[in-house]
Amino acid sequence: MDMSHLTELSVSDIVAANRMTAHQWIEILRKPSRLQVLSLHDAIQDGTIQVTGWSVRPPSKLQHLRLVSLGDRKSTVALRLLSIFCSTLLPPGCGVHLNFPEALAHESMTDAIASLIAPLELHFHHNLNLQASETPQVELDIGRFPWSKHGATLGTVPDPTTTLDWNGDVGIEGVMTYLDGASSSPSNPVEFNPPQFPILSVGIQDLSNSVMVNAAVSLCSFILRNATRLRVSVVDSSSHEWNDWTWLSDSLLIEMPEVTKLILDEGGVVHLMDELRQTAQMVLPWSRTLKVLPRLQHIVLDTKAKPESIWAESDGLPEQLESYVSLRRTLGHPVQVIRSEEC
Repeated sequence: MDMSHLTELSVSDIVAANRMTAHQWIEILRKPSRLQVLSLHDAIQDGTIQVTGWSVRPPSKLQHLRLVSLGDRKSTVALRLLSIFCSTLLPPGCGVHLNFPEALAHESMTDAIASLIAPLELHFHHNLNLQASETPQVELDIGRFPWSKHGATLGTVPDPTTTLDWNGDVGIEGVMTYLDGASSSPSNPVEFNPPQFPILSVGIQDLSNSVMVNAAVSLCSFILRNATRLRVSVVDSSSHEWNDWTWLSDSLLIEMPEVTKLILDEGGVVHLMDELRQTAQMVLPWSRTLKVLPRLQHIVLDTKAKPESIWAESDGLPEQLESYVSLRRTLGHPVQVIRSEEC
């Protein structure tokens, strides 16, 4: 397969019997290429990934690649292939979009994640020493996952199923414009390589699966631990059927102690505030030490997402939010609530 002339390649939903092996894909991709974006979803044959002989003839970087998107609904092959990509093929700063399988045994998933964490962090190693003022905003989008109304995406990209989909409405120009924007800073608006922030997004197909949630948090931990801003967007119709939000504080927020600004749309307020209030109520009276969002200073209500909503125009706060704000004030951890269309 001659791909030397291609700048975009997307392969998905291939019948299992017709899929190429990971080794075959690697052999194709290691040839000279102009690829800038690559997407392989349900397109890789499951099995052991052989990389023998690379010590003699190591592959060269895909020097033009700016975004790789991988996923497989039934196996960990995409995770294992990404580990090799991060170690050998991806140029510095290349964005990563990864969709997890639907469900797998605990052992196979944790093993695949464990083998991916170090290569992924090494790939983004130039971003790990950012000052607090430069840390990327973490994005949690719930209910927009294309295959599951109970799914979510976690990373640094808002609504990545749209933002990074060059086959969708935004097109390849829209994706490139987004990548260019992530590659600039106020002091240097000109595009440069590597980008200022990691372009990283992890798709979870079922938030009730604690293994998958914990795996996503583990992969994003090098960003989460220093992040000062978190945006949570919830598509309301996707989440009314289940009410277990303990994963939010137990798995995610506990790993984000530096957050000072929490940005919420209406769905985020409706579904997250009760969980946050319950975690705050667990604080012992004599300690007043919050384990979840201890440094939070501002809650920003994103009125742009649903400007016609009554809560966006009301002088008062939604009941759930008012209760949480009042409790934090009592505990000596006050927060300011701001309405904004500039989130």
